[in-house]
Amino acid sequence: MGKNPAFQFYPSDWSRDLEEHPLEIEGAWIRICCKLWWSETRGSLTKSIDQWAKILRSYQQDAERILNYIGNERIGDVITDANGNITVKSRRMIRDEKDRENNTLRQRRFQDKKKYNASITEQSQRSSSSSSTSIQKKQAKKEKILLVDNCFQNIPVALMEKWREVAPGIDIAEEIRKAELWFLANPQKRRSRYDRFLSNWMVRAQDNYIKYGGGNGKGFRSDARPWLRRPGEELSPDAQKAIADAKQAEREAIARRAADRATKDS
Repeated sequence: MGKNPAFQFYPSDWSRDLEEHPLEIEGAWIRICCKLWWSETRGSLTKSIDQWAKILRSYQQDAERILNYIGNERIGDVITDANGNITVKSRRMIRDEKDRENNTLRQRRFQDKKKYNASITEQSQRSSSSSSTSIQKKQAKKEKILLVDNCFQNIPVALMEKWREVAPGIDIAEEIRKAELWFLANPQKRRSRYDRFLSNWMVRAQDNYIKYGGGNGKGFRSDARPWLRRPGEELSPDAQKAIADAKQAEREAIARRAADRATKDS
């Protein structure tokens, strides 16, 4: 049993219980309470009359008289066994110690229950998270775009709609066929994420359309035709003008670079 450095002292109870008793008894009882507190069985202590006399710093007959007074007046419980040993008990101290032990046990049970519930909750969350992750992986695997025999399969409709929204100037179906042709020519460059590859492909195709074929400057197909010219088809006047402007800008840039080199050489 752990030794607490102090015990509860109630001045009002002490004064009320002992105010009608001699000061000798009050002093003897506080010394006895200190010994009861440090007893192996807190609140109860068994000693011979000689030992009690040493505790009370008195003669044996005085110690016996004091103990008899304490027992008769019900200040404490005093019991003498067949061997002449005297046991003194403090009812208040025994009751307080029992309450303290019950409170400690109650707190320990509460902490154990709290740890158990936390463990169950953690396991449940881990199981739920694992199950959710497994479902997400299965769903992702089910919706994963596949390239089978150089043809894309399982392209989500939502992704197709997003491509049409982001790249309004190109023909999505035709760009998909171009990507299939590219993988046919480059089989060593197959991807694990075709959704990402195709999305980047559509963005680049839209950028090229705006740069070379989207003469209206908005990136929308005004003639409802793909930006790539098919055999027998001619580019729109806007597209032809854009291409001519780009070529003229390129020629001017080449001329400027040549002039710069000539200046440096001279």
